[in-house]
Amino acid sequence: DERVVVFYDALGCGKSDAPEAAENYTLDRARDDLEALQTKLALPRVVLIGHGTGGWVALAHALRNPARVAGVVLCGSSPASEVQAAAEAANLAALPGGDARAYFRTYQCRLAEPPDWLEPLESATAANRAHRTMVGPDRVRIAGSWAAFDVRGRLREIAVPGFVTCGQYRSEEHTSELQSH
Repeated sequence: DERVVVFYDALGCGKSDAPEAAENYTLDRARDDLEALQTKLALPRVVLIGHGTGGWVALAHALRNPARVAGVVLCGSSPASEVQAAAEAANLAALPGGDARAYFRTYQCRLAEPPDWLEPLESATAANRAHRTMVGPDRVRIAGSWAAFDVRGRLREIAVPGFVTCGQYRSEEHTSELQSH
């Protein structure tokens, strides 16, 4: 059984266009772009894999287009930005000084010596217009245009197989509500 795997750069990320206007960086736009990509590639049903806020796009797409989604895999994502923000804030508060950089080193890149490519990547993410507009100034405090994301009341509408994973050093609060549905 063969599967087509598609990995794409969302608007404003990687090699995709990066328009200046903040109104381009909404969850609705990200979901619409995913829907358009699925249509353009003539993929009638897909299994979506979303990491972090990509999980929010996957959930939004599954809710809007249930007939076009065969399954959902979420990695370190949550059903609501406030759930994720609260979990991230608790982890951040446990660190001396509440530093987002220390958070990243403690919870996301657990290497004694970070690789040489990591610093430029962190700087590029912090400077990324799409990331700043959608999520906020860093990976921890969710304060951007996606800060109101919440599908907790609609999870039962997603009637396809799902898989939720969360790493040992990420908060289980991210995924506990998803696992119960």
